[in-house]
Amino acid sequence: MKNSATAGVERDFPDWQVWLSRHGEYWGAVRRRPVPDLIPTIIMDSEEELRAALAEETANARRDG
Repeated sequence: MKNSATAGVERDFPDWQVWLSRHGEYWGAVRRRPVPDLIPTIIMDSEEELRAALAEETANARRDG
């Protein structure tokens, strides 16, 4: 499901497509352009946890890329 919150996360992390489960229980993100050896999908319990994981994964991709 998409909403203004998922759009906000996508604005902050443009390399990821973000979704929210139907009942709002899970947040997920999928890389728009998959990269070998990098995590393609992240699923977390909250927007805050997803943002933290995306920030960490973005930093890892810059460091390793």
